[in-house]
Amino acid sequence: YMGFSSFFVFPGGVTDHADTLLAEDLATRTGIDTSQATNKVTGLRELFEETGVLLASSPEQFGQQLCASAVSIGESERQHWQREVHSDASKFGKLLEAAGGLVLAASAMHHWVTFITPVSAKARFHTDFFVTLLNDMDVDLTLDGSETVHHVLCAD
Repeated sequence: YMGFSSFFVFPGGVTDHADTLLAEDLATRTGIDTSQATNKVTGLRELFEETGVLLASSPEQFGQQLCASAVSIGESERQHWQREVHSDASKFGKLLEAAGGLVLAASAMHHWVTFITPVSAKARFHTDFFVTLLNDMDVDLTLDGSETVHHVLCAD
């Protein structure tokens, strides 16, 4: 977090009820606990909402990824789905179905760190950060222009 005088700034979003529904399926597929699956689903949805990057795979490839692959979606369709998901998180599951029954690449996401605001703060936040390796750095980005306005992709 970053503290500024009397307030704190945390990146990230809020878990939506729709995230927990997708997470239940993910937990069943992977054997991870529902809480961890929910955090990963929320992170993947927020990543898509804010950047247009959809980390997912076909059901046949599910669980085999050490690195994540970004699903290529045409720019106008990607922007449409970003707006839809931003206004209603339950549309994220509909996007996965519409794109051929894709499964989120949660196995390629690795917990990095958790930030929690100090107990003295009036508003408390708990934010988990995840990292992943991409198979290909040629990722189409469509920044949402409000929550995400700049990006840097780091390559070795």
